[in-house]
Amino acid sequence: MCKPPRRFLGVTKRVGDLEQNITRIELEHGVSAGIRWRSLGADMVPIFEEHTARDEKGIRMKDWYTMEPMERAIVIAVRRISNAAKNHQAEAEIRAAKRTQRK
Repeated sequence: MCKPPRRFLGVTKRVGDLEQNITRIELEHGVSAGIRWRSLGADMVPIFEEHTARDEKGIRMKDWYTMEPMERAIVIAVRRISNAAKNHQAEAEIRAAKRTQRK
């Protein structure tokens, strides 16, 4: 049995014989509006995404910037993983509905 990859917060899904980070898996039934968020530099979180995560958690801006960078990163990562998990759940429901239709 293969060992799961080491990932930030460790949320993976088995795809065939491999464990994949759920935020990196391409969805079969995913729909994209083609919108891309710009960041200020490589490997930086887009400001819109950062403040959306902050706002969803009810954290005031002045409190956000007093938090340690790792704390902010975890808030953003949890939001990304939560969104990815919801998308994978929707994908599973679509597949189940299609299987039911074929019967």
